Amino acid sequence: MTPQGDAPAVQPLTPADCDLRDFEFMPLSVVRLRDSDMAALQSPEECWAAVLLWSAAWHQVPAASLPDDDRVLSVLAGYGRVVKEWMRVRAGALRGFVRCADGRLYHPVVAEKAREAWESKLRRMHATECSRIHMRNKRQNTITPAPSFAEFMVNRLWITSNSDATTAANAAVLVEHRPMFNEQGALSHATTHRNRPNIEGKGQGQGYINPPTPFPDRPPGPPAVTATGPPLAVPMAPLPPGVTPISAAFGGLR
Repeated sequence: MTPQGDAPAVQPLTPADCDLRDFEFMPLSVVRLRDSDMAALQSPEECWAAVLLWSAAWHQVPAASLPDDDRVLSVLAGYGRVVKEWMRVRAGALRGFVRCADGRLYHPVVAEKAREAWESKLRRMHATECSRIHMRNKRQNTITPAPSFAEFMVNRLWITSNSDATTAANAAVLVEHRPMFNEQGALSHATTHRNRPNIEGKGQGQGYINPPTPFPDRPPGPPAVTATGPPLAVPMAPLPPGVTPISAAFGGLR
């Protein structure tokens, strides 16, 4: 469906900090594309412009989105500054894109793949952080516990966000489209097979994970205490009454 000006706004389909610019490969479902309405109904020129826009959206931030500006879209679709030519294929090239509450255009299928890639990137970052803590324990003869993935997410969002509202909005997107935790904080059965520290990349026989950047040291502060007693490996931001780390990391603040 082409974006419509009077369509109700929906929440962005990927987190605001979803950045896949270091992912060279974008997964493409061959059968899904071949049998799509796009391939059956749109002209070859419209289809080619659409593929270029999907590719551009993959490396935008947030991933899977595009600016709602025909001058920019014309360039991204291969028409340069000739906006008049772009307007001839605009409707077909933007088939499937929806305008969201942040004013950007998102493609649901590209967003689905982007969320999977973003989760794998976060899990690789978590594995790197756990490895860093393990090596530090060996060097310093300490027993600092490594954070769970949920604890890692809470602290990451606290550091990278400027407000509770931003934290909740960024975290909620992953939960809204594919919950990874149940109410008790355990990994859901639907995603357990993907929740390993070393997630393999997907797409065209290539891995889509580049070597991650080690998780930065946190600002100084007292260690947070979990319900089970031991302190986390890193300090946590205070949470509102009744909000647990799991719910905060995955949409409980909405």
